[in-house]
Amino acid sequence: MKKAVYMMLGVLLCLFWLAACGKGGTAETSGTIDARPGGCYLMTEETSNEICEDAKEIFSENLESWVSVSNGGAGNYTLGSPYHTQPLDASGDPFDCYHFSVLRDGAFRGILSVYEAYGETTFQFSPAQSVQAFEQLRGLSSPEHPIRFVWVGDVRYAVAGDTAVILTHEGGKTPENIEELALQNDLPDSVVVDISKPIAELEISAS
Repeated sequence: MKKAVYMMLGVLLCLFWLAACGKGGTAETSGTIDARPGGCYLMTEETSNEICEDAKEIFSENLESWVSVSNGGAGNYTLGSPYHTQPLDASGDPFDCYHFSVLRDGAFRGILSVYEAYGETTFQFSPAQSVQAFEQLRGLSSPEHPIRFVWVGDVRYAVAGDTAVILTHEGGKTPENIEELALQNDLPDSVVVDISKPIAELEISAS
């Protein structure tokens, strides 16, 4: 039980820190992905179709409980394409966690995180701070210049070109070479994913 709690805490921390990495076969590579109006492009690794199907089912079964129609939550909701992270569990070991942006009428509203705990698929929805960074950087991102994540000391940045948004806490002046530092984090099998591109869609109507 304690380990499950620690894993959930790890997922929450990961939503702020976003250590990008993954495996699988659904994301388009940077050489083939097409730019589209309003796209938000992020460098990560690919996610399997199986994980995407699990996320679609979770999204369709739980969306209404995540949003408050009485507080203006009605609208058209979409589940965006995934990115992958590896937060640490209670033992300090990394585990796979897959994140799907939830958008309402095209704007980022929260993150659905899907991971495995004790052999079962587990999920968590959170209006994470990362969605603010995505909104700030989406207009600067492109297939050629996707958002990347980088640690500088104990400060985590989301970076698009030479523009950086802090994801953790204020930590002094942003390094002048932040773009170069972000590029150094690319993995050999990294690809560019449009995390705002829908893989599922639901309409929530006002009462």
